[in-house]
Amino acid sequence: MKRPAGILALGLAVIYAPACGRKGPLQRPVSPRPQAVEKLVARQRGASVVLEWTNPARAIDGRPLRALLAAEVWVLDLGPAGARGPLKPRDFETRARLVRRVPARELRSASGRMSGTAADAIVVYPVSRDGFHPGTQAFSVRVLDDKGRPSEFSAPVPVDLKACPRPPEIQGVEVFEDRIEVRWSPPEANIDGDRRAHV
Repeated sequence: MKRPAGILALGLAVIYAPACGRKGPLQRPVSPRPQAVEKLVARQRGASVVLEWTNPARAIDGRPLRALLAAEVWVLDLGPAGARGPLKPRDFETRARLVRRVPARELRSASGRMSGTAADAIVVYPVSRDGFHPGTQAFSVRVLDDKGRPSEFSAPVPVDLKACPRPPEIQGVEVFEDRIEVRWSPPEANIDGDRRAHV
């Protein structure tokens, strides 16, 4: 009775041997990190750059994000205005600098004032803290989930910074039955200090 059992065991080994160690196509490990920010828009407004974007709702592995810890604004200096080449998110990993880290509670929702679409966050970044310098800067944003895991950088958005005028100075406001009159003085200089105001 033992001999047939031995033959059966040998047969099963022959059948399943070719399947052992068979490899399928290589697949990247699924990551729990947040997906990248989308629809980033950046515009210069006086001495600041206003950024709007849409936050990710899911992680790379498809699971819904529970919460965001913060958003980071990164800047890449590109030199004189117009001196621009193709930009990719990986350029920010080695060349960019972090200029703002905004806690999630401080991110303000906006109704797409610049992009025309709904935005989850709006951040104002002053570009003239250390003196204004015209040129091109590229902006990218990434978010951190509630465990501090960062997303990939968003698609970069270049902005050509110009020495625009400072804001006018309001002198007074009067309200009438049929109109409102506002009096102001034009700016005497640009945001770079040049007194030849570009008005």
